[in-house]
Amino acid sequence: MTFIGHFVPAERALIGPIDRIFCRVRSYESVTMGQSTFQIDCSQMSTILHCATPRSLLLIDEFGKGTNVSDGIALFTSACSTLLELGDRCPKTVAVTHFSEALESNALAPHIGNGILHLHMASLQESDRLVPLFELRKVENKDQFKSSKSNYGLWCAKQAGLSKVVLDRAREIFDSIDKGTSISALSQDNSISK
Repeated sequence: MTFIGHFVPAERALIGPIDRIFCRVRSYESVTMGQSTFQIDCSQMSTILHCATPRSLLLIDEFGKGTNVSDGIALFTSACSTLLELGDRCPKTVAVTHFSEALESNALAPHIGNGILHLHMASLQESDRLVPLFELRKVENKDQFKSSKSNYGLWCAKQAGLSKVVLDRAREIFDSIDKGTSISALSQDNSISK
């Protein structure tokens, strides 16, 4: 950014010359082109993997989220692994994901600290309140890693005005998935239409 005279929001940065900037940031479906958002995302990622050089800067945001979770984690992890296998020829890359499972996988875990810097967005939690600090912090240990796994979706849903009944049911489902237990059926007494 500094090469084009843009402000760089950092106290210090040693980056070197960049030949190209590739972004996989946001896509929209295109009825006229006959492509889904996910297909456009994959095309962007394909271009990145084929055209990036060791002097490129890659900005990859939420690649893989437009499909089911298993496919998304697999695609994100595979793309990152492909880049990491380049070793010293790997472009400078910033990849953002909510797929914490990707960092737990055997494919990426060995690279944390040696090619991958695991950061999370800091926040303060006070009882039923969440205050985002808009500050990236390094994940230093497994306990911190567990706390960074929450994407605060239920908190955001509450802020958006979803009803207590919907949020309570979402919490039940979240807890069941998190514990690996079966999700109970919604009873007539606990109807969402209340």
